[in-house]
Amino acid sequence: FAGGLIAQRIGDARTILLGLVVFSISEAAVVSAQGLWAFAGVFFIASFGIGMVITPSYGIIASLLPGRRGLAVSLLSAAYSSGGFVGPSLAGYMLVYHGWDSPFIVLTLIGVAFAIFFAAVFGKSEKTDLAQSEISYRKVLERRPIVALVVADFFADLGFLVFVSWTPKYLISAFRSE
Repeated sequence: FAGGLIAQRIGDARTILLGLVVFSISEAAVVSAQGLWAFAGVFFIASFGIGMVITPSYGIIASLLPGRRGLAVSLLSAAYSSGGFVGPSLAGYMLVYHGWDSPFIVLTLIGVAFAIFFAAVFGKSEKTDLAQSEISYRKVLERRPIVALVVADFFADLGFLVFVSWTPKYLISAFRSE
């Protein structure tokens, strides 16, 4: 919802970059949240960051592959679902062996690194030469903007499902009243 409205005002790529920044800052803030309401507030803000990544991603990738919109949407959907599959398992490992805050720290670092990468890829105006409907998968995956969007969606769902899967463990560990 917010991602679409903001994208109409400042553009898709800038909205995605803003979403990455909001998400990364929120992930870092989770580690220092002092209480359940602070944690919930940061969690709420992080959801807007993810929304600012997902919604405009579909518009950008469709414009990069106008003759293969089905393929474009499939790439993003597959990346998003794959992140949701991988995220909870990795977070579980990190929680057990490195503490409850480790997944949030790692997601913060990934978010910052990817925001820099995304800005580098989309900072230059790039014309698309992929308008034809008969283009190989290899040619599609050689395009940095497409790879950037696929990776963004992968980490978006990875982050979301880390939150959903491990929030009970975090809440019990961080806010246990003894």
